[in-house]
Amino acid sequence: MIGNVLGNRAGLVALVISGWSCAHRIDQDAASGRDGDVMGAKVIKLQNGQGTSSGIVTYPGGDRVDWKQIELPVDQRGTLELRLSWTPPRPGLRLAFDVFDDGGHAIATSVPVETWRNKPRDVEVHSASIANAQRSYYVRVYAVRRGDAGTYRLAVEFTAKHDAAEHVEPAWIPDPVRLPPAPDPRSLPPPPAPAPPPPPVRVSSLPGSCPTPPSVNVPACWATMPCPNPPNRLIRRCRAVAVPAPAPPAPVIGRVIAKTAVGNWVVVVITVGTNAGIQRGWTASLLRGDTGEPVVGGEIEVIRVDKSLTVGKIYLPVDQLNANDRVRLSPP
Repeated sequence: MIGNVLGNRAGLVALVISGWSCAHRIDQDAASGRDGDVMGAKVIKLQNGQGTSSGIVTYPGGDRVDWKQIELPVDQRGTLELRLSWTPPRPGLRLAFDVFDDGGHAIATSVPVETWRNKPRDVEVHSASIANAQRSYYVRVYAVRRGDAGTYRLAVEFTAKHDAAEHVEPAWIPDPVRLPPAPDPRSLPPPPAPAPPPPPVRVSSLPGSCPTPPSVNVPACWATMPCPNPPNRLIRRCRAVAVPAPAPPAPVIGRVIAKTAVGNWVVVVITVGTNAGIQRGWTASLLRGDTGEPVVGGEIEVIRVDKSLTVGKIYLPVDQLNANDRVRLSPP
């Protein structure tokens, strides 16, 4: 059969730790218990065709292999489903299992399960299925490579069938390849030194004072500290500076260069337009002579503004326009 009983199992966690810290080289079976050999296989008891067994295998800790025994109901045949799920201490570590009949013949080896309902993200799953299963089977759970380890759970389900069994020629499956002992971790380069801690914050002994360096969490700093990034409106220097509203444009003086009577109105053309800042909505007033006083009733309604001319209409006689041709245009 496969393997020999070596040593006494005295706590797997302690063995894993001592395997890395005390011994220079750890053989794969240096810390195995009785279940490291097929003769000490732990029996998985079936209830209603189902059973489970849990454990830990660790190549670096010297407990690479665990054996399990499955006793099927007497005089029954059926399908035996096995599923191995494990949680590795870090991603990428691999476990596997092989199945042997009670004559020592290899029957099946595990294959990965890509998807499994309700499987946690950090759990790996392998499975195997045996048709026409009967009597007893032995399962070898092992860490595949020299650095592999994991906490596993082996679930077994047997479904009895009453049809005639087919003869299955067993295939030969070799033992896992025996790898050289794991290297002494003390020979590995030391881990990088941790980053130095940040400098301490010096706080003034005076109550209500701002520490050095200043902190946005201290209200006494809000009035004096520079604006942080991102800005915080609690800090005085972060508050937006009010921009004064632009002054309204100054009135513009133009002259009437053309006038046309249309009914009771007179349409006038003034010598300034948008190039002087005039816009629709401005108001216009006829001025008296060369003064800045408006003519009574001399309000001009702006009806069009061109680039260099403004057109409006006024309700005054033409002779008054001949004597007063200056116009003041003002923004609204």
